[in-house]
Amino acid sequence: MNKIILMIKKEAILIIAGVFAGISMIFVPPDIQYFSYIDYTVLGILFTTDARQLLLGVNIGGLGTPVASLASLISFRLYSKSEGSMFGKFLGVFTVYSTSILLLLSAMFLL
Repeated sequence: MNKIILMIKKEAILIIAGVFAGISMIFVPPDIQYFSYIDYTVLGILFTTDARQLLLGVNIGGLGTPVASLASLISFRLYSKSEGSMFGKFLGVFTVYSTSILLLLSAMFLL
C-alpha cells in the first residue's frame, strides 16, 4: 500500500493524464482518427528527464523538406493554388527559412 501511495505522489502528472485519457475514451468514439488527437510531444515529456532535448529534437525533426510536417504540406498546397505560384521560388524560400531555423536550433543545442 505504501508503494502505491509513493507512486501516486511521485507520478501525479502521469496518473492525471491517464485518468483524462480514460475519460476521453468514453466521449470520443474510437476510430482511426483517435490517434490524431494525441500530442505525442507532451506525452513524451511525461517520460523524459530532459525535456529541453526532446523539444529541440521535435522541432529540428520538422525542418528540412516540405514533406517533413503537415503544416509544410498545407502551406505548399495553399501556395500552389494561388495565382502565379512558382514551385522553385517556394522551395527556395522554404529552404532558406528552414536552414536558418535549423542553424538557430543547432546553436541553442550546442550552448
